[in-house]
Amino acid sequence: PRFSRTFATGLIQRESIQQYKNESVKLIAIPINTKKTFVYFKHSDHLTNKKSKLIKWEQTIVQKCKNVWAKMEKSPKRINMKTVSLVNQYMNRIPWQENSLLSIPGENYIMKRIAQEEPNTLKTMTAKQYKRIDPPPKLVPISIYSPNNLKSNKLMTQLTELSQWGLKYHLREVYKCILLLPLTVPIILVPIVPNVPGFYLTYRIYCNMKAYLGAKHLHRIIKDDMCTFKQNDEYDKIISEGALTSDKIDQITELFGINEINSTLKRSLLQESKTKTTTTSSYN
Repeated sequence: PRFSRTFATGLIQRESIQQYKNESVKLIAIPINTKKTFVYFKHSDHLTNKKSKLIKWEQTIVQKCKNVWAKMEKSPKRINMKTVSLVNQYMNRIPWQENSLLSIPGENYIMKRIAQEEPNTLKTMTAKQYKRIDPPPKLVPISIYSPNNLKSNKLMTQLTELSQWGLKYHLREVYKCILLLPLTVPIILVPIVPNVPGFYLTYRIYCNMKAYLGAKHLHRIIKDDMCTFKQNDEYDKIISEGALTSDKIDQITELFGINEINSTLKRSLLQESKTKTTTTSSYN
């Protein structure tokens, strides 16, 4: 892939953890191995597009579903225990790249940050408002924190491959789940048996669509040269000492305050340890 001069030269800034914390939007690049990187998008809640009724509705439904699932996980009923076990088995087979893309909000989900001439000032607008302005105003670049042994050019190649893979794979999965969903309708006619396959396929449609939109947003960030490369001394020290391990994941998630993806990263590491690369591309 061809990148802009910024990506090619990889102008790097050194930042402290406090400076990292002060940023409202950032990407954290965590190398799973020498060929693949987990990228996590972290943003402040105040940048969520709360003007959108669709997003408010989505957040409400998602929270209700999480509550229902949490109750099922704690349920002593045999049928619920088997359902949870079966669903978790399927979830563990899902490519870890999906969780990376799921962390990246769609462009309509997050407010656009407009670059201002005055320091310490920030103007935001929705993606729809931004698209109506001609010419479009300059946006504040997104900081991407990566270790010093992961060169910027190599990182952008990996992220480009991740976004391209996500655009193809997740759109295909959306269509596949939509086609399979009608096959679960007969289960509804049996009042005693819950339509678990139907609920699962609906959930997978949602996840794949969100991951697709995340891949689309990542593609836009790369295409529009919207990244500023940054490094941190403590992060460099953790990563430089050999391959990624479970203990290092604990240190990284603690350092960056991203404990919410600790188990996801460990599952990603486990998946990759079982996978042998058979092509020159990172994604196949």
